[in-house]
Order: sequence, then structure tokens, then C-alpha cells
Amino acid sequence: MESSNNKNIIARERPLTPRDAYFMKVLDIIEKEGHCLTPTELEHTEMFLSGDKLPKKYYDLGRSAFLYYLHTYNLTFEDAFDNTQIEAKDDFIKLVFHDGNLVATKTFLTSFFKYFEMRFNFDRENDEKVIHVEDFSYKHFLVVMKYFYGKRISFDLNNIVELYRLSSYFIVESTFFNRLVDYVKYFFPKLMKTRAFYENLTYFENGYLINCEEFFYCNNIDDLYDMKRLLYLYRHKHFQNNLPIEPEALKNGNLKYRYDVPMSYAVIEVVTNSINRIVLNRIGGYGNGSEYKFTEEYFYISEIMTRGSEIFVFFSDGIKHSLCHLKLIGNEKSQFTRYSLPIELCTKLKIIPYKDRFIVLKNCAAERPTRNLGDFDNPNRQSILNDKVTFQIFEHPSRIYTENNNPCDLFEPEEDQFDKFTMKDLNFNIRRRSFHDYFVFESEDYIYFLLIVKPTPDETSFFRINISTTQKEILDSLNTIIDPISVCNYNSTLFFLLKPKREDCTKSCKKESIKTVEGFCFDLKKNIWRNYKQPFIDYSKLDVSLEIVNGIMHFYIIKKRSDYKKIQETILYYTPDEESCWTEVRNKVYDTPHLLEEASYYYRLIRRPGF
Repeated sequence: MESSNNKNIIARERPLTPRDAYFMKVLDIIEKEGHCLTPTELEHTEMFLSGDKLPKKYYDLGRSAFLYYLHTYNLTFEDAFDNTQIEAKDDFIKLVFHDGNLVATKTFLTSFFKYFEMRFNFDRENDEKVIHVEDFSYKHFLVVMKYFYGKRISFDLNNIVELYRLSSYFIVESTFFNRLVDYVKYFFPKLMKTRAFYENLTYFENGYLINCEEFFYCNNIDDLYDMKRLLYLYRHKHFQNNLPIEPEALKNGNLKYRYDVPMSYAVIEVVTNSINRIVLNRIGGYGNGSEYKFTEEYFYISEIMTRGSEIFVFFSDGIKHSLCHLKLIGNEKSQFTRYSLPIELCTKLKIIPYKDRFIVLKNCAAERPTRNLGDFDNPNRQSILNDKVTFQIFEHPSRIYTENNNPCDLFEPEEDQFDKFTMKDLNFNIRRRSFHDYFVFESEDYIYFLLIVKPTPDETSFFRINISTTQKEILDSLNTIIDPISVCNYNSTLFFLLKPKREDCTKSCKKESIKTVEGFCFDLKKNIWRNYKQPFIDYSKLDVSLEIVNGIMHFYIIKKRSDYKKIQETILYYTPDEESCWTEVRNKVYDTPHLLEEASYYYRLIRRPGF
């Protein structure tokens, strides 16, 4: 990365904005120091990858190659890679790097590194036994070899760029490639805080593995804008500094969908009675994770939701409302932090996700019954308070950069105390209805209300509220009652995932088949209801959802199996042109030895990065 002695040269016709001045300061610090990461970020971005999870044919090939290597060189598992000046024997090829040597069989090299298959003909007897490798370290090449030998390796922000560069050059087999790219995608914001990223930017822009303009994985729209501006200023600084800096066009939008990464799983468990606590329990060998112990003897949890890498657990003691919040970088164990929420005492309350935070819907009215209640429109009904619904919008704290900010503040907002919100009144009321009578959700800055119980005559059963204007819009009603558990806005259509019907409770589905039932979706453009084939759901599920991943609608379900402490994960993606409409991506069973037997409630599972 080239240094810049005078940032004003870059902006000859327009002075730098405070935001751009901060980004230029960050780029200078990264150039001089190598990164602007915090110790916590460096510690918790290390991810382990085990070679024993390879497909069987690759594991068998790699493991036999490793054992043959130990036998030929009379080595043990402990000292297998201690000799950095090792020589070639028998059918081994010697790879000479600037900092050491490695040896590998011809079959191993051609099976896992396509470069050697394309570049060399190892079948000839007089073919070279020594290959000189320039511009790469034997240490990084050894990491890849160990993975295919079936051993445990790790990715971190110190080695990932070199491994990425090496994998691109030697065209490493896709089982390693894919995991490498997954790490790059998930920790892209952290990677952009390192000098190695910018020094090798060409690999990310032109490589066939990933294009850094298209495959951002970020938690919110602010991350996306920050990353794009940082890249723009870097390119301008080093390649276009004879041109004025273009002004930044920021929009108040949100992420349409996320990019997929491999995931491990964790389940929120609520333990009551003698021990009042919540536990984020990892699945897949991680053991117990983050937890929080309640001081209250009595409490109830009203909602649990995840937004990006953050977890929100809402609970109340019947008077005050509180929040347990956890923000994770990777799979680290961390403590929940408790906050009191500034929510007035009310008789009706509903919390729904909104962008990377949430909305609290409230109704503070308390009705006084009359002798003749009649229907909801009876003019004799009395109400102590105004029956209008209000809502509080809790948004992500502002992210304002100035040149005085610490470089480590990059991608980090101000500390959130959950005490800032916007209050709005809605021009309608739900009368004697409870929020539990509706399936309430937000999509593209509208709050939707779908009645899930039998409506009264002339009662509106489906409508939406514009969050900005608070205007109510009545939507086409469905001629049947449905009870959704999840919804997804895909191609301007709301796909509802319905709870299983009573008659379907005892039915089972074979693993090799994809069973579907009649589902319902709502076309927002045409304002009409349609049917679609919904994946079957049974009552053993722990978590189920529809999500947009890589631009395609996916169905996720995790359920407890009858086997002792086992959980089954199934992932499907939507293929409307095919007969079944769904194609299986994954069907996997996890051991869960650390699940708590004394847990009284199990809540939705949180997908965390797993490599």
C-alpha cells in the first residue's frame, strides 16, 4: 500500500467530509500498523476446520497419503512436520519454498491441487523430482496439506489472505476452497481492517472465488455503506488521485437478503424453578456457551430474536420490561448484558423485529365493561383511555465518524443503551382484540396485521401500516383462517409458513422425500392470495423459518429426534419450476450432549459461523 503525505492532493476540488477524513485516517493507520483490529477481534475471529469432516473418498485418500508419508520417513504423529529441510524419497515430490521444504506424493498433489495436474506430467520416469515454489511460504502450504491429511487447522485474520492467495494460484480442491471463501465472506468487515487485504486486493476483485463488490456478508446496511466507501477511497487514493472525490449517496435502506455461510447451531434454553437462567448452548461439540442468571424469582420471557450477530431476549417481571443482549464476533463465550427498556405499563404489548433492532407495539387502554357488551362496535362500550395503538421504534445507534474517532471504531456504532427510540401513534385501535389475535410482522417499512382467529362481521382481517406515515391500508382478506409461524417477502410476495394441522401431527416424512402441504402466499403487487407448496412441519420442531439466502428463498428447520439428545437439521431451497417446488440442500443429524435436561423451555436456534 502506498503512503499519502498530503490527503488534500486527493480532494483537489472538494474538501474531505468528516466521514471521508476518518476513512482516510483509517487507511493510513492500516498502512503503517498493519491493521486496526482490537485484541478482542483478533482473538475471536479464529475458526477451526477439521479434516476428519471431509467427504469419505477425500478423507480416505488424504489419510492413507499421510500414513504412507510417516512410514516412508520413519516419523511419528508428533514430529511429522518438524523437518523443514526434508528431501524427496521414492515417489515423493520435493517442494522448495523460500523458508523451508515439503514433500508429498504425486497422487496427493494431483488430487488436491489442480495446478500440479495441469502443469506437470508426473507419469514420465524422467520428470523432475524437485519443484521450486516462489512467492509463497511453506507454512501456508502446510496448512492446506494438513487439512487433506485429516488434521485440524485454523483460519484467522493473520493467515487467511495468504491462504486465499495460495488457494487461488494452486487451484486447491473445492472442499477447502469453499470453507476458505465462507470465512472471507463472513469476516469481510474485519478483513478490510488489515493491510494484507489491500495489498492483495486484485485477488478479491478478479479472482473467480469471490468478488468483493458482490459477496459482502454484513449485519446491517451501515456496514455495507462503510465497506463500499472505504474501498472507493482506497482506489481513489492509489489509482485515481488526479480526479475529485465523488460525494457519497447514503440511503435509509436495509439489507434485502444475506449471503450464506456454513453454520454451527446454538439453542436458547430457559431454566426455571431452582435455577433461573438462560443459556446459549452450542451444538456440535462447543459445550456450554453464554448465559445469564436472573435475580428475579418470577419472570416470563416474551420474545427471543436474532438480528445478524446479535441476540435479544425480552422478559418482564409483570411490571418492568427488560432486555438481555448478546453481540458475538464468532463462537466465543460471552456474557449477556441486561438493559431496562423504557416501556410504559400497558395492557397489550407486542415486540417484532425491525431492521437490526426492533419495534414495540403497545396499547395502554383499559376497558371498563358495561352491562351489555354486545359486539366490538357497540356505542355503549366505555374506555378509560384512548384506545389507539402506539409503537416505539428502537433503532441501531447512530454511526457518525469524524477524524477524531479511533480507527478501531470502524464498523462499530456508539454504545447502545437501548434508551433511544422514536414514538408514533397509529390511527387505529384493535378494540378488545389482543396482539396475540394477530400474526404481526414487518416487511419493507410496513407493519402487517393478519388476524388468526375468527373475525367478527365487518372486521378487517388483513391490513398494514406504513411506518413513516402511519397510514393504514386494508388488504385483500383470505377466506380461511391461517396461523403462520414465519413469513418471507420473496419477489414481492409474502410466503407464509403455517403451523401443522392437528390431523397431520402423527404423520411422518421419510428422509429421502420432501413432503409438502398446501400453503398460502400473498402477492403484494396484485393484492391477491395464492396457494403454494409449503414444506411439511411437525410438532417436534425447535426452530423453523423462511429466509432469503443468496437471493433465493430457503426453508430451515431444526427438530428434536426421538434418539437421545440428537437434533436434525434440514435445509431446502425454493425451486418453483420443479414439481416438488423444493430442493434439499442439507439433511444432517447433530449430537447435542450438552443440552440441559432441566430446561423448561427451548427457544429458536441461532445459526453461528461454523467452519
